Amino acid sequence: MNLRTDLHLHLDGSVRPATAWELMAEQGLTLPGCDTAEECRRRMIVGEESDSLLAYFRAFEIPNAILHTEAALVRVTEELIETLDQDGVGYAEIRFAPQLHAPLSQERAVEAVLRGCSRGQARFPAVRTGVILCAMSFGDPAKNRRENQETLELCAAMPGRLAFDLAGEEIPLEGFAPLFREAGRRDIPFTIHAGEALGPENVRQALDLGARRIGHGIGAARDRALMERLAAEGTVLEVSVTSNIQTRSAASYESHPIRALWDAGVAVTVCTDNRTCSQTSLEREYALVRQHLGFTDEELRRANANGGRAAFFLTEEEKRTFAAALKSSV
Repeated sequence: MNLRTDLHLHLDGSVRPATAWELMAEQGLTLPGCDTAEECRRRMIVGEESDSLLAYFRAFEIPNAILHTEAALVRVTEELIETLDQDGVGYAEIRFAPQLHAPLSQERAVEAVLRGCSRGQARFPAVRTGVILCAMSFGDPAKNRRENQETLELCAAMPGRLAFDLAGEEIPLEGFAPLFREAGRRDIPFTIHAGEALGPENVRQALDLGARRIGHGIGAARDRALMERLAAEGTVLEVSVTSNIQTRSAASYESHPIRALWDAGVAVTVCTDNRTCSQTSLEREYALVRQHLGFTDEELRRANANGGRAAFFLTEEEKRTFAAALKSSV
């Protein structure tokens, strides 16, 4: 039985390199320095030279070039669910930014990913999935305000099937506050990328906007009062250790803030973020936090249970069933 949860999982960062190479050929695409399948694979993996979140984004160049047809989106989504099954994941929330897939409309991009989920779940019924739509930050909230509003409207139009997020360049959240206040008013479940490139203040702003889940959030470890607030409110942080190190949000595995957050009583859950870019899986992430940060099997069970508790697309009864099953497994 698949019992792991992965709440923070980007579709474009998890495309199989072999699939990307095939799609490039099918679409007649060429990119400089990407003349072989191996060069394609290397371009999609974050190297040791990555020294920031913006540098990390360079690994997305090929996925961003190929994911502009419905067939491509269906295929990579279905394949990702196969990967999740192989990794023992029983529940995952796949996120992507529909505005990045023109000439497809946002609606058609979303429908394609939902079709991919349906096909994948039919083949791998041990995996349950939901879809989170990412509004995008390009460093200026006014730059794509209309597109971000359209993303929110799609979430509102498909209740129970979609949730909402903000991804991209991390900047102070004030300019995006109207989006999340509206999401709260319309009962649209949401999470917010915060506290990765920036510090505690962005995590605090996310909480003030009503977030009960935060993507990354590790900057909160620098503020004791904020950690106490997170613990008291039961906010779940979606933590991806390897990608945090690759973006230089954390200095090393041994010093990663997930340990301090956990010890302060903050509800964290371990996630992968971008499986291809970071060459990782939940199996690998669990092994790393065991090895470098002393997490026990029981602590990982509880972290995984946090993921089930915070799931956007499970009913309360399903959450109780999931929690009971987790008591004996990681």
